[in-house]
Amino acid sequence: MEQAALLEARASGQSRVGISWTIARPKLGERATIRLRGNADGARTQDGRSEAHDASRGGKLRGLRQDGAFPTSYERPMPAESSERELGARGSGKRFELGANAIAGAIAGTLVSIVLHPVDTIKVTIQADRKVREPIAKVVSRIIRRRGVFGLYSGLSTSLASSAPISAIYTASYELVKGRLLPGLPEEKRWIAHCIAGGCASVATSFVYTPSECIKQRCQVTGATSAFAAAKSVVRADGVLGLYKGWSAVLCRNIPQSAIKFFVFEQLMRAAGGALASGGGSSGTLPALAIGGVAGSTAAMFTTPFDTIKTRMQTAGVVNQGGSTMRGLLPTMRDIVVNEGLGGLYRGVIPRLLIYVTQGAVFFSSYELARNTLLAAAEKRREEDVVAAK
Repeated sequence: MEQAALLEARASGQSRVGISWTIARPKLGERATIRLRGNADGARTQDGRSEAHDASRGGKLRGLRQDGAFPTSYERPMPAESSERELGARGSGKRFELGANAIAGAIAGTLVSIVLHPVDTIKVTIQADRKVREPIAKVVSRIIRRRGVFGLYSGLSTSLASSAPISAIYTASYELVKGRLLPGLPEEKRWIAHCIAGGCASVATSFVYTPSECIKQRCQVTGATSAFAAAKSVVRADGVLGLYKGWSAVLCRNIPQSAIKFFVFEQLMRAAGGALASGGGSSGTLPALAIGGVAGSTAAMFTTPFDTIKTRMQTAGVVNQGGSTMRGLLPTMRDIVVNEGLGGLYRGVIPRLLIYVTQGAVFFSSYELARNTLLAAAEKRREEDVVAAK
């Protein structure tokens, strides 16, 4: 789920696009007007003209926005009069954009799974077994000695099989909820829409994520190579609902994680945007990556206890947990605190922070490449439809 969560930070920076017909669409018969969201109305370009005036004439806007997000890209104004066929073509383009977000998220999520799966295996191994109190280097050495190098990739097939649908569901549901909430919120409150959208997306994906995570972690702690065999053993022991062990912990981890991450991300982006604007600089990918890493790491620190509880619940009975048979969220938390202290809730925090810090580079680059390629094709097709409509 960590890789899918990167979509939130990426979408937060992107969703605040200032000028677009998808945000302010004029009614038939009205003169088209462009309004900058996040910029002061009447902000001036370098040659002294207002940005709104420049946009209304079909110009390009490349300056740093006041909210510190990425520079605005080329945007064309909505014609004053539009035929029904032209509006239909634009609506089709919007639907394609939603699909492009989902496809790009699926591709990026898959790549993140491949690159960071070994780190996740180390984290799960540390969290699952309460007897593991070794340095991370010794944990890695023990896994390789017992299973070989490919033992770090146990459960990868499950991760790959679920990564694409999870990321696609997350992106699509996130964009849908965010799009409904943003128009009714002022600029300074727009982070609330991102938090709510992230929480709703976490709930939507949990129905696919929880069983896949349960199977993956069983493979990671036992070294099993067959995901089907791992799933079969869970169903045989606890029924189909056994695949949803730890669902409550998944929600307790992911929902507040979204809220914390977005709050930190928005505040840091505003601060960075103000600093860059005063210094005459421009924002770009690197500041967003750094800020996204800080925001994700902050959220991970606060939610690691629920991540540990989730791992314990989903691996109960297959690793050494001191004979504990506790299965509920609160009983599992109590068992960890009593036997291991509060520090036991933060098992695996270093690998988890490493995942959040490093996955941004892989996710953002692959997501941007895939999304821009798809949207470029959509823009070309939309222009062809508009021309054909005339």
